[in-house]
Amino acid sequence: MMKERRLAERHPIQIDATIITPTASVAAVTVDISTEGIRITSPEPILPETRIALSLATGEETLLSGSILWALEIKGKQNSPLYDVGIEVDSVILREREAIGFADKEAIVTEILSRIGQTADAG
Repeated sequence: MMKERRLAERHPIQIDATIITPTASVAAVTVDISTEGIRITSPEPILPETRIALSLATGEETLLSGSILWALEIKGKQNSPLYDVGIEVDSVILREREAIGFADKEAIVTEILSRIGQTADAG
């Protein structure tokens, strides 16, 4: 059995989001989140290593910043192109409170999950 390499536990989260790159804004939907990263689906491909901001539709200002780690083409509805995208998160901003360190990011991720009605132990 392969050992999990992630340092932080993933939590399922499905909310609308907007990826903001240096050249465009793209609609997305979140799949899961952890203290160190977030996985989303997007109708547009985004190249690995692209610096992005990700705005989450949580009902209050929620912004993550980081870099695209990987993007895989998957099939969407009616075989339309869809991309599964992994993002390494450098910082999380919730209501003007910025978290950069692991413990601070963990506290904000837990708060985000509780605010959208999903518990931190759901994953």
